[in-house]
Amino acid sequence: MLEDKLNDKISHRPDPEKLVKEGVLQNDPRTAEEKYEEAIEEEYAKREGGA
Repeated sequence: MLEDKLNDKISHRPDPEKLVKEGVLQNDPRTAEEKYEEAIEEEYAKREGGA
């Protein structure tokens, strides 16, 4: 249930390049996609009590 809710939000997220252009994401050596995936993994860990 929670997983479905989060996956639905992920499916509607803006394009990472658009977020970089708008200044929401900062440009660094990692791609916007890599940063996003890392943030999602951390969020899953928090919700599962792992972090």
